[in-house]
Amino acid sequence: MEVCGAFSQYIAEVFAENPSAPLMFMGEDVAGSSGPVFSPQFIRQKALPIWQKIAKPIRDKGMKFLYHTDGKADKILPIVVDEFGADGFNPIERNGCNDIFAIREKYPHTLLFGNVCCEVTLPFGTLQEVENETLELIQRIGPQGES
Repeated sequence: MEVCGAFSQYIAEVFAENPSAPLMFMGEDVAGSSGPVFSPQFIRQKALPIWQKIAKPIRDKGMKFLYHTDGKADKILPIVVDEFGADGFNPIERNGCNDIFAIREKYPHTLLFGNVCCEVTLPFGTLQEVENETLELIQRIGPQGES
C-alpha cells in the first residue's frame, strides 16, 4: 500500500507540473458490491495519510482532486468527502450499491461522476435506455448554475 501510494504521489507531482486537465482522479478501489473491503478505522489510520500525500501537489496547484472506488461506498463516503476532502467521487455504481440522488443531497457541492448502470444498461441496454439514464442524471444532479 505504501509502495503504490508513493508511486501515485509521484504521478500526482508530475501531473501537477504538467496538467492536462484542472483535476486528477485517484483510483483506490476499497469497496465491493457488499461494502468496503477495509474497515473505516483501517482506512482512517492507514490509507488516509497516504491519500493526503497523493493529493497535496494537486491541491497546492489549486486543482480539483477526485476519488474513485467501485462498489457500495456509503460507509466510506464520510471519510472520502468530509475527512479527506475529495472534490469529487466516481463511479457511484447503481444496482443496489449507491443512490446517487441521496449522495447529491448529502454532499451538494461534491462533483459526482458515473452512475449509468454498467452491469445492465451499458452492456445490454438499448441506445434509448442509455440515453434515458444519462438524461435523468443530468436533469437531477447536473450543474444547477452553482460554481
